[in-house]
Amino acid sequence: MFGFVFKKVIPNLMKFIIAKFLIFLGYKKDYENCWIISERGNDARDNGYFFFKYLCEQHPEISCYYIIDKESSDYEKVKKIGLTIEYQSFEHFVVMLRSSHLISTHIMGFTPEAEVFMILEKRNLFEFKSKKIFLQHGIIKSDIEGLKYPNVKLDLFVCGAYDEYRYIHDHYRHPEGVVQYTGLARYDFLNNDRVKRQILIMPTWRKWLNSLSEQEFLETEYCKQYLDVLNDGQLHEWLEKEEYELVFYPHYEMQKYVHLFAMTHPNIHVGYFENYDVQTLLKESELLITDYSSVFFDFAYLNKPILYFQFDQEQFFSYHYAKGYFDEKVFGPICKTKKELLNSLNSFFVNSMDISNYEDNQKMFFRTNNGNCCEKIYQTILTINKDGGNE
Repeated sequence: MFGFVFKKVIPNLMKFIIAKFLIFLGYKKDYENCWIISERGNDARDNGYFFFKYLCEQHPEISCYYIIDKESSDYEKVKKIGLTIEYQSFEHFVVMLRSSHLISTHIMGFTPEAEVFMILEKRNLFEFKSKKIFLQHGIIKSDIEGLKYPNVKLDLFVCGAYDEYRYIHDHYRHPEGVVQYTGLARYDFLNNDRVKRQILIMPTWRKWLNSLSEQEFLETEYCKQYLDVLNDGQLHEWLEKEEYELVFYPHYEMQKYVHLFAMTHPNIHVGYFENYDVQTLLKESELLITDYSSVFFDFAYLNKPILYFQFDQEQFFSYHYAKGYFDEKVFGPICKTKKELLNSLNSFFVNSMDISNYEDNQKMFFRTNNGNCCEKIYQTILTINKDGGNE
């Protein structure tokens, strides 16, 4: 705790104070009407990146900057598109305080230190004057108290599907006009133009595993369950017979343990964050196995088969979010054991990946989404400018 305070909190607060003083003296006025866009500060693979790409290509009249660490494997990709500012640099503080629009996929993702600024805002020690736009990084299906008003105060809360929009609008307590249904920015670039014989296993994170040592992690049910699946002889036989590749790509928060899943089977690949792009994996994979991750909505958007491996339901929901409006089983089978998972997977193999039992539900969920999500987000931002924002 004290290490975090001395290494991050105090240095960042000092930069913050100096930046505010220099701005008071008139420093960097050219940033006044700019838009800054970010994800977590060290990546560019989600709605932030795709909205930035859209703005640079379609609305060059908008002065916009992408916030990203220069050490990020995505840095060069972003730099080729438009202007960047280094994450947690002094310039980051200045542009954040000067800009007219703060846009991010994660709450306070546009700040140099999200946890610090969440505390400052929650305790009314600092108030952002700029418009705050929450692009999201996946469709919300759960009851997440931390995203409700007044826990977060936003000018625009983007939703990716109509059912989600109604749920957020009715239950998250934000002022009228804040929650809007536009679709997610990355959906404009999500298509089935490169599907190959590939299975994607993409489990989400577990809050209670986040700070374990490697040895402790190896003893967890999470690790044992996925290693058991990945090492299963029947699975290997199917992959060889059907000529499928399998990519195991854990959530960003679990990537520090990903090397512990190293496989020797030639058809199974472990996905390291630096080497794999999530959007590409979703587009090129034919079937998705996940657990509670909202990434399955992207797969449903593409009308492709989904399997859920939920071996720890009770524990997961006791640590994470309460269930919301959505029942996953309408998109695909829910499996609680390895045997159930492999049986369901075999069924998809036998039936040539047929999803006729779920296809109508998938299409119905996205029934009013006809594309142009980035343009809708852009126009909605202009609307909140005209309306003066939301209190």
